Amino acid sequence: MSELPFPLLADIADARCIPFIGAGFSRNARVPDGSMPDWAALTTILADEGNIDVSLSGPKVAQDYERRFGRVQMIEAVRRSLHPDDAQPGRSHMAFVELPFDTIYTTNFDLLIEQAYSAALRPFRSLVGELQLPFHAGVTATSIIKMHGDLRHEEHIVLTQRDYDEFLTRYPVIATHLSAMLITRTPLFIGYSLTDPDFLSIRAVVRARLGALERMSYVVQFDAMDQDCDKALEERVHIINVKTDGQSRDGALAELFALAVQKLDQRASSRLRSSRPDVFETMDVPVRVASAEPKAAAALTESTSSLCFVMIPFAERFDRIYRELIVPAVEESGLTAIRADEISGSGFIVEQIRAAIQQSRMCIADISDRNPNVLYELGFAQSANKPVVVISNDVGGLPFDVAAMRIIRYGPDLQTARQSLRAAIAYELTGNRFAEVEQLIAAGSYRAAIAMAGVILEHLLRELAAERDVPIRARAAWNQIANALQRDAAIDVNTRAAVEDAASLRNAAVHNLNFEPTLQQAQSMLDLIRRITDVPH
Repeated sequence: MSELPFPLLADIADARCIPFIGAGFSRNARVPDGSMPDWAALTTILADEGNIDVSLSGPKVAQDYERRFGRVQMIEAVRRSLHPDDAQPGRSHMAFVELPFDTIYTTNFDLLIEQAYSAALRPFRSLVGELQLPFHAGVTATSIIKMHGDLRHEEHIVLTQRDYDEFLTRYPVIATHLSAMLITRTPLFIGYSLTDPDFLSIRAVVRARLGALERMSYVVQFDAMDQDCDKALEERVHIINVKTDGQSRDGALAELFALAVQKLDQRASSRLRSSRPDVFETMDVPVRVASAEPKAAAALTESTSSLCFVMIPFAERFDRIYRELIVPAVEESGLTAIRADEISGSGFIVEQIRAAIQQSRMCIADISDRNPNVLYELGFAQSANKPVVVISNDVGGLPFDVAAMRIIRYGPDLQTARQSLRAAIAYELTGNRFAEVEQLIAAGSYRAAIAMAGVILEHLLRELAAERDVPIRARAAWNQIANALQRDAAIDVNTRAAVEDAASLRNAAVHNLNFEPTLQQAQSMLDLIRRITDVPH
């Protein structure tokens, strides 16, 4: 399987990469009848329709077409060729939008990238022309810069030789923005051949502005010859040679991007864990990867995390909700609340949010403003099978897929709302998880079953202490909670001893790869949490 080079992955992780999407990428679209053209195919279409010499370059063919039939007819010919009413994103489009880019440049006229972002519920802005460039979304969403216009903004389309020759004069702000970004960012070209007019035009802009400071360009190619890859390096072009091995280019690209997302997630997760030792237990890599089964890996991750990631809009009026409602309820549950602006480190914030969701024990989402970023993060948390509590100050007008969820509504009385939120957290981490332990045991994932049972046991003990008014510290260990409960006569000495044994068993399962838990040990954990559940409250 082909992979992105490590230096390029590192640049993507640190938000130091900018992708350029060309016409070749659009060929991966799903079109009911026919296919999307790349530059060469579009040139042939225009040449055939206009009876023009097909040996001319694409921009010159377009120039001649415009001279013979007019610019409107030329653009309409392009529109017919791009199937705007029928084309849908391919697998590679959907995989690409999972990569953490805050800015994408594209020379494509179609809307496939925008459609893919919409389908994935990822927030984005599409910017066409210099007057829209100041509305770049920054780090809160992906900005798609249509540097050659698109089918909704025909006045900005760059297609003819004259358009290319006058680009720097007509669009100096775009050229300056692009050059400024490429001082510190590595360009990644997807959907371009090395002779593509758009590829050559972009490189000409960069060289005109940066000269010797031009960074290495990465270009995705398929089944390239080794000698061509070596020769390209002399022009500061690093070819990412994707081997199709009999599969479609769409499928090969989708695999390339999916593997990159997986490695980026691992990198971001490792950074997050190392940056907050107060929130995460140290867990050796071999233990984390001991099971390739997703549910088992998730159980081990949650067991060693006390993170409750909070998905909430960046607005001053939500600060009070976060500080006075969410944080106290979370801390009373023995967890640590963190929201996106509290994550330290470099990189695109969306990737950091993904990592926080993946490494959390649970999440809370405030959907009061129907904020698109929060809704995307909620969808990602649900796809990752994370326990999620949804809150809102208004339950009217919710999206249909959210309206059916259990939502904790809050009003001015945050004290009452805090009690409801605390109860919802307890339910998500206890009563709603027994079946997961049973499924892990049935699948033979005893290590993961013990880890998940440990999460349930910890929160059952905390809830029992809260309901019996037994004072405990927010981050008290199991044995400390059990001792306090025994002193209050909430549990007997045998149950307290069983909790202490369970804590030792859980620690061995999570931290010691040489320890192989048995069915009997996993079953004993399940029996214990059932016994705690039956304790009178």
